[in-house]
Amino acid sequence: MELNSHLEWKVKYVPGVLEAIGYKSGKKVLSEIQRTTGNAENIKLSLDKENVSKGNVFVVTVETTDKNGLHVPTANDEIEFSIIGGKILGIGNGDPTSLEKDKFIDDVTLVSITNFQERNGFHVDQPRNLDDKEYQWKEAFKDRDYKNQAESYLYRGEFDIKNDLKTSIVTFYYKKIGVEPVVYINGTVVEPSKEDSQKYILSADILMGGKNFINISAKPLQKVKDWDVMNTDPGIIQVITPAEPWKRKLFNGYSQIIIQKEDNAKEVILSASAKGLRTAILKN
Repeated sequence: MELNSHLEWKVKYVPGVLEAIGYKSGKKVLSEIQRTTGNAENIKLSLDKENVSKGNVFVVTVETTDKNGLHVPTANDEIEFSIIGGKILGIGNGDPTSLEKDKFIDDVTLVSITNFQERNGFHVDQPRNLDDKEYQWKEAFKDRDYKNQAESYLYRGEFDIKNDLKTSIVTFYYKKIGVEPVVYINGTVVEPSKEDSQKYILSADILMGGKNFINISAKPLQKVKDWDVMNTDPGIIQVITPAEPWKRKLFNGYSQIIIQKEDNAKEVILSASAKGLRTAILKN
């Protein structure tokens, strides 16, 4: 073979084994074997030890094999991943034409409360029709006389949910506009979470797709000094849409995944699954 050139032969295809042997000065110096493979049946996960770093970050090679354990170079199965004891930092397959996501992260949306109004004379311990028309509603906190406040106030507002309520996690984060608050969503009382008294997790069964209504009853905050600035923001609605499972199609039968081990985890357990293939589990 000439320098920087190549050698080639045309051979008739038949299933079996093809071996190329290289000689130099009549001495065998290298060889390469290719074997005919069957259909992909198994997923294989291999830890790339050369890329393990001191920061508990490592690379795992993903491939499929046939019934004899041979790598299937034509496989393009979509592999789905789950992990315990670590997190996935990224995933790829080397395909320059791939339009698949490289990362799968939760989508977080913040929804404002609009058309925020108030009325006074509402006692927290006396349940009433929250939208009783006999009461006069006005823009919340507008021209309020903080030296002559009502015993308590009832507030109302609106917010829109455009996400899928079956999969989304919706939370109301209350900003203190009064004490002893009671929060109603679409007329239903919602209790604060145990770990945070200003956090209200809103279940899907009380929410509606589109416009929702929030009411807050609370005793007013009192100014200590005349120049004190009082909060007039009732809070924010956070909507988290969980990310899809991490997944990637194989390219030439391969893909790779970058993993970071959690600081306190004893081991990382990576699972890989795909339709029609045996699931693989790697522990490290």
